Amino acid sequence: MKRCPNYILLKRKILLFFLSFIFSAGLTNAQKGLPYLSNFQLPGGFSPQNWSITQDEDGLLLLANSRGILSFDGSLEGWHYLEPKIIPYSIAKDPRTGKIYVGTDRGIGYLKKNKYGDYEYIPLSTDDERNGFITHISFSGNKVYFYSERAITTMDLFHHENRETIELKQGESFSGYFIFDTTLYTNLRNKGLYKSLNGELIPLQTDHDFSNDIIRFFVSFNSQKILIATDNSFLYLFDGEKFSDYRIEDEDYLFKARISDAISLPNNEIALSTRTGGCIIIDKISGKSKFIINYQSGLPDDEIFAITKDKGNGLWLTHERGATRIDLSLPIQNYNAFPGLEGNLAEIIRFNGTIYVSTSEGVFYLHKVKNYTKTNILIENKRNN
Repeated sequence: MKRCPNYILLKRKILLFFLSFIFSAGLTNAQKGLPYLSNFQLPGGFSPQNWSITQDEDGLLLLANSRGILSFDGSLEGWHYLEPKIIPYSIAKDPRTGKIYVGTDRGIGYLKKNKYGDYEYIPLSTDDERNGFITHISFSGNKVYFYSERAITTMDLFHHENRETIELKQGESFSGYFIFDTTLYTNLRNKGLYKSLNGELIPLQTDHDFSNDIIRFFVSFNSQKILIATDNSFLYLFDGEKFSDYRIEDEDYLFKARISDAISLPNNEIALSTRTGGCIIIDKISGKSKFIINYQSGLPDDEIFAITKDKGNGLWLTHERGATRIDLSLPIQNYNAFPGLEGNLAEIIRFNGTIYVSTSEGVFYLHKVKNYTKTNILIENKRNN
């Protein structure tokens, strides 16, 4: 399969007149920059493995770190491990009550503040390794779902004693799950999709075979459908009865970067995180990419561990170097990622839809390359047209 990379260059141009116009965001938006990124480096002594992230009601970031629950308040010295030391694999906030639930290597629990305002971990299950590592937590209706490859526990949010666990037989394992309209669907390795009905798993008849796939995530697409992704970076829409392919503009990039997670954003946008290509922000109606945030565009690392959004709709990504906040609402755009600009900056304007920059080395303008270079890349999975 061939892919045409969409590189943008700042190309030098000699002008016969001096440009002295004032840059205005109100002019045509033919050339878009990148959103503003704030990178927060993890200090020494902290593990960089942050597998899950959420934000509490007070704005504090809480991360499921390989050495314990890690908190971050946005300051230079704001990284701290919580006590007691547990090994969390997932952490999530109930959108209705604001309670923070935690999945660990030995069970489930939640965080509660003591009289000093510090979080404490309150276990909801005994110290038990039978159910495996709790790697995902989801909410639907009045229930919270705790997922591991061995078992899925469903618990009432307001009556924690009301819960049920679906445990698999020896040698069986789950390879993902999703929830549609409060109904739990599970994917069994080498068997395919099942529907949970009164605590029993019923095989689901579908045109799509997921038996050899891992379901990576599911997010709400609209009031009638959810978006599902598999480990081969295929995207599907599900309406409760049937699956349909969902195609995006940069599908080839996604295949190569390997999708890992996603989150819904305002303005009909979805952020897709990847294992080797940073994050893609798409318009979910058209499937077109609005931004590709990766190392080239200022992200410290392309391998994304976790993704969430804060109360201000800022997008947070965790990676090997720490965390990055992407501000999609701030009316500031970044053009530093575009190569070709030389010299000391003197002035910048936008004229007739083109951005011009004058420096000590001359005048440059932002130009989209027309002679694309075709590159052959190996893609393990190819969707049939």
